Amino acid sequence: ITFKENDAQINALKLHFDGSMLMKDDFMDFDFTFNTLDQTFKSLLSIIPGAFTEDFKDIKTDGEIDLSGSLKGKYSDTDMPGFDLTTLISNAWLQYPDLPSKLKNINLDLNIAREEGPDLDNLVVDLKSLSIEFLENKLKASLHLTNPMTDHNIKSSLESYMDLSKLKNVIPLSEGEDYSEIITSNIKLKGRL
Repeated sequence: ITFKENDAQINALKLHFDGSMLMKDDFMDFDFTFNTLDQTFKSLLSIIPGAFTEDFKDIKTDGEIDLSGSLKGKYSDTDMPGFDLTTLISNAWLQYPDLPSKLKNINLDLNIAREEGPDLDNLVVDLKSLSIEFLENKLKASLHLTNPMTDHNIKSSLESYMDLSKLKNVIPLSEGEDYSEIITSNIKLKGRL
């Protein structure tokens, strides 16, 4: 089966994909690529479970995103196809209706990939950066993980200052839900687990 220049939509997120799939008695062979075309941060938010509700249209947001990926290789009793998924979010912000402040400076640079074959240990998770700010709160993180099935090799960092009493100004909380804690962190990890 061959797919040429196709478009799909999941809630507000539009994807373009091309590729082929070959089905045999004992395996399937995939060769697909996909990417987003002129999508916004709001269209990405629409695929989060529970977010695409009737009042979703009232959420104010802006920012650029780019999703792209591929799936290539055989799927059988012993093999798994390889894949490569990249998600980029740049200069995004989000403000819920009726709340005074917004989540801002939302940035993400993430790649998750593995090579084709039976070895699931060749998965690589590379979160080059994640950042978000609201009011005077900041969160910055990174993670590089290899060999997740055997000898986990990890390098990560987390820096944050979070006054949780400010959450009610940027995200809707349930009735009776209230936070007052302050969380600060400056964590760096490197090594094998």
